Amino acid sequence: MKTLARFIQKKREELDMTQKGLSIASNVPLEIIEEVEDGKALFLSVTTRQNIAKALKCEIDEIKKLEKDISVDIVSDEVIE
Repeated sequence: MKTLARFIQKKREELDMTQKGLSIASNVPLEIIEEVEDGKALFLSVTTRQNIAKALKCEIDEIKKLEKDISVDIVSDEVIE
């Protein structure tokens, strides 16, 4: 299964870019890039998502579809019924 962390890391490596290079190219703090690649950041702000997508030369939706929306996972369907 593809994860946001793996996707970002793979795209970055395909472009022969370091985490610091991605941080500079996307104008996103290095700490955020590290958190994303470590799997600690599962949801990105719109601006962060757009900037990373542009720097990685990919579509915004490629990143968005891999994000986890924690609000969906809070209550299972069985509890609601």
